[in-house]
Amino acid sequence: MGRKSVTVTVHGGISVVSAFPCGKGASVALEIPLATSIEPDGSPGEFEYIVKSISDRLGGDVNFSISVVSGIPERQGLKSSSALVGSILLAYAAYNNIELDDSEFLKIGSEVSLETSLSATGATDDLAASILGGLCMTDNIHKNLEKRIPVENIPVIIIPGMPGERSSSFGKADFSWLKSVYERMYSILRIDNMELIAVANGYYMGQISGNYLPGALLGGLNHDVCGVNGRGPSVFLVHRNVDNLSKDMNQLRRRNLDPILTHMTNSRAEVVEHDA
Repeated sequence: MGRKSVTVTVHGGISVVSAFPCGKGASVALEIPLATSIEPDGSPGEFEYIVKSISDRLGGDVNFSISVVSGIPERQGLKSSSALVGSILLAYAAYNNIELDDSEFLKIGSEVSLETSLSATGATDDLAASILGGLCMTDNIHKNLEKRIPVENIPVIIIPGMPGERSSSFGKADFSWLKSVYERMYSILRIDNMELIAVANGYYMGQISGNYLPGALLGGLNHDVCGVNGRGPSVFLVHRNVDNLSKDMNQLRRRNLDPILTHMTNSRAEVVEHDA
């Protein structure tokens, strides 16, 4: 094997249909990057538990170092854990010259997410959005992609909240009362109702997590749609009017809410290899 370095850049995202109640989920990718780099020699360090789970399935060389640069705030429901697992898996495969198609990637990535307790459902929907871009609808029980729908590059403002619990802990809650509701939400999901279903999803998940829309903080804004992002604690604001977008960003900064301006994206993960 020739010595090389690999850098993989993936996306964050927001929940549209959480997979906890019925085993099927949907997420949409946001242009918030996370980049993982692998260099020859050294050790995976703090990411060794993820690398071990991957190497147990794929074999290959594990004598390398890993560095991660992330713009995705952690424990905000913005898919930071899925982006981390997905980027390490893609980088590992590229470094070891192992070819994975999308279905193999989603299956292995979901298994690794479960085994490392970074997800309670395998987060197949979040992995898909992080790597494939667009709106991704998945069967998280069987760990496969059912549909990927291209999205417009619609501007989105993210308002972070106090960091919440990881999904592996949240997944222990009782979701049985929502099963039929979520089966219906998933079955009717289309690109033209995606935002409103995401709002309903945040409402229901917020009833369990205790994260609600902070109405007092959102007063006077001019967004088209607002909602809790999945279980929260982050909030998303969708804007189609550029003038309103700029005004709202300025107001949120004056309120010291540290808003993140991004947009939905269809871009796939980027894999770059260099001779070491």
